[in-house]
Amino acid sequence: MTLELRPSALLHLADTSGIDSFIDALWLEEGLSKNTLLAYRRDLTHLARWMHVRCAHLAAAVEGDLNAYFADRHASTKATSANRRLTVFKRYFRWALREHFIQADPTLKMQSAKQALRVPKTLTEAQVEALLAAPDTQTALGIRHRSMLEL
Repeated sequence: MTLELRPSALLHLADTSGIDSFIDALWLEEGLSKNTLLAYRRDLTHLARWMHVRCAHLAAAVEGDLNAYFADRHASTKATSANRRLTVFKRYFRWALREHFIQADPTLKMQSAKQALRVPKTLTEAQVEALLAAPDTQTALGIRHRSMLEL
């Protein structure tokens, strides 16, 4: 049975039922953990409240709204936090588009915040020596492990 949505029904996705449907879909389709689902719900609820203060619903969000949200919310936070929320919003709006709750994805052209490159930590000479000495070279498996480490 196909449900036909009235245009006015699209305005009510900002309430918890729209977010609940998305969270349920994630749980059913991808089996995400409880903590991940709670974080997604929290991020979407925060955006819905932010939109509500501006007299708009989540389903009516456009790219400019989301850019304003990120400017307002993430001016002093790390890029990783902003990128995590952007990922949640991209998934939500992609789902809403697929389910025909919205006509266009407002996150389509949005890009992640640039993150500083992390330089990997290196081992000290003593740590390298300890690592190389760890395999038991009296066994074939130990010789193989030692060889792999030396590469």
